[in-house]
Amino acid sequence: MESNENEKFELNNLIEKGHAHFVDEKDKEKLTLPSPGTSYGSTMSIGPEASTANLLKIDLERKINRHTGEERETWGNRAEFLLSLVGYAVGLGNVWRFPYLTQKNGGGAFLIPYAIMLAIEGIPLFYLELAIGQRLRKGAVGAWNEVSPYLQGLGLASAVVSFNVALYYNTIMAWCILYLVQSFQSPLPWSTCPMVSNGNMTVMEPECEKSGPTSYFWYRETLNIATSIESTSILNWKLAIALLAAWLIVYACMVKGIKSSGKVVYVTATFPYLVLVIFFFRGVTLKGFERGLEHLFVPEWSKLTDPAVWLDAATQIFYSFGLAFGCLIALSSYNPVRNNFVNEALFVTICDFFTSIFTASVVFSVLGFKATMAYEECLRHANHTSQHTSTTTSSNRPVCDFKTFIEENINFFLYTFNKKAGSGTGLAFIAFTEAINQFPVAQLWSVLFFLMLFTLGLDSMFGTLEGALTSINDMMLFPTVRKEIICGITCLVSFIISLCFATTTGSYVFSLFDSFSANIPLLGFIDIVPWPWWCQLLAAVLILSSLLWIPGVALVKYFKLLPYKEEVPTYFPEEELIEERNIKPHENTFIEKHIFGYKD
Repeated sequence: MESNENEKFELNNLIEKGHAHFVDEKDKEKLTLPSPGTSYGSTMSIGPEASTANLLKIDLERKINRHTGEERETWGNRAEFLLSLVGYAVGLGNVWRFPYLTQKNGGGAFLIPYAIMLAIEGIPLFYLELAIGQRLRKGAVGAWNEVSPYLQGLGLASAVVSFNVALYYNTIMAWCILYLVQSFQSPLPWSTCPMVSNGNMTVMEPECEKSGPTSYFWYRETLNIATSIESTSILNWKLAIALLAAWLIVYACMVKGIKSSGKVVYVTATFPYLVLVIFFFRGVTLKGFERGLEHLFVPEWSKLTDPAVWLDAATQIFYSFGLAFGCLIALSSYNPVRNNFVNEALFVTICDFFTSIFTASVVFSVLGFKATMAYEECLRHANHTSQHTSTTTSSNRPVCDFKTFIEENINFFLYTFNKKAGSGTGLAFIAFTEAINQFPVAQLWSVLFFLMLFTLGLDSMFGTLEGALTSINDMMLFPTVRKEIICGITCLVSFIISLCFATTTGSYVFSLFDSFSANIPLLGFIDIVPWPWWCQLLAAVLILSSLLWIPGVALVKYFKLLPYKEEVPTYFPEEELIEERNIKPHENTFIEKHIFGYKD
C-alpha cells in the first residue's frame, strides 16, 4: 500500500514538472509500470535496481505522442540506424563522381581540400542534422516548423527535392536490373557486335563497329537513345518493365517504414563492401594496375591554388553525405531520445571518406589495365605491320605511347561523366563493362558488379524516399490512411512519372532532372546548356517546385491567408535529461557577448 502511494506521488511530481498537458486523469489511472528487464528502444537500461521515477519516465516516453498517443517508431537497435546511415551516405556517387573529381582536380592533392572540407563542413553538418532529428523527433517539415513557423517552407522544399531525386535515382536502379539480368548470358551481350545482313553477306553492325560493342549496347540496345531531345519519343518497354521492378523492390523494402528497411540494410549496406574488396584484389593483380593508380594519386600541387578545386571538394561533401535533403533528419527522428549518436556521426563520415578513396583505387586500377591492354595491342599491330610490309615509313607506322593510351582512357571516362545523355553512368555501363569483358569468367564479375551498384543505389533510395515519406506522415495529411498505403501510392505515382525516363528521349530528361532537381535548390550551381524552350520551362518548374515553398509558406503564415493549426511539440524529456546528465547552463564568454552579440 505504501509502495503504491509512493509511485503515485512520483507520477504526480513528474507530471507537475511540465508534462501535465500530455496526460489526463484517465491516462494516469491506466499508466502501469513496466516490469524490470523491459526495453522500449531506449539506451537507458531497466534492471531490478531501476528507480520508480525512471520507470515512469520511460513508460511516458513510450506511450505519449503528440497526435494519437501511440508510440513513435524507433530503430530496432543501433546497428540498424548505423547501417542505414552508411547505406544512405555511401552510394553511386562514391563509384563514379569521386574518382572523376579526384583525377580532375589534382589527384592526391585533391584529398587535402576534401579532408579539410570534411572536417569544417561535413562532420559538423552531418552531426547537426542528426541532432535536429533526434531532438525534435520529426521529419524536415516538422523540424523547421518548430524552429519557426515561417521556416516550414524549408522543410517542404527539401521534401520536394528528395522526391524529385528519388524519381530519377531509381531509374539508375532500373538500368542496373537490366544489366544484372543479362549478365547471366554467355557470352555477355555487350562483348561483341551483332551481325546484320547486307545483301548476300553477313557483316558486323556498322554503328557498333564504329563505336564499340559496349557503347553500342548502352546507347542503342539499352537506352535506344534518340538523336536529340526534340526527337519523337517512343516508350522503351524493356526499360519500363525494369522500372516497374525497381519500384516494386523499393516498395517491398519500405512498406513497413524503418521496421522493414532497417532489416534490409544488413545486406544492402554490407554487400557492396564485400564486392569492392573482391574487385580490389582482382584489380591489383591486373597487368598495368599501378599505372592507373599513379595517374590517379600523383599530386598536382598547383591545383590547390584554384578556387574551383575547393568548391568541388565542398560540393562533393554535400552530395556524398546527403546534406540538406532532410533525409538525415528523418532517419534520426526515429532514434530513442537518449541515444548518443556522436560515434555514429564520426564513423559514417570518416567511413564515407575512406570508402571514396578505396573505390577510386578500384576504378583506376581497372582503367590502368584497360590502357595497358590497348597499348600492347598497338605494339602487336605495329610489329605485324612491320613484318608484312617491306617499306614501312614513319608516316604510316602506328605510334604506341602508353601515356597517350592512359590519358585516352581517362578522357573517355571524363567524357562519359560529363556527357549529358549519360550523366556519369558511362563509367559503369561502358568503361567498366568493357574491362569486365576481358576478365576470365566475365559473367561472374558482371553479376557481382551490377549487384553491387544495385545495392548501393537501393540504400540511398531508402534514405532519400524516407525524407519525403516522413514529412507526409508527420504533417498528418492523410490521418486515416495507413502508412503502407501512403508508401504504395507514393511509389505508384513515382513509377508513373518516371516512365518519362523509359523513352527514347528519356536519357535527356534524366539529365534535366539530374541537373536541376537538386543542384540549384540545394547548392546554387547552374549548368548552362542550350536546351530547347520547353526544356528550359521544365527546368524552371523543377527549380521553382522546391524553392517557392520557402517564401510561399512564410507569406501565407505571416498574413494568415490560410488557417493552420499550431503544431504540438513531440514529447521530449528535457528536464529529466538535464538532471540525469547534470547539464549546467552555459555562460556566455566575453567574445560571445561583445563580438557575436549573445545575450545572457
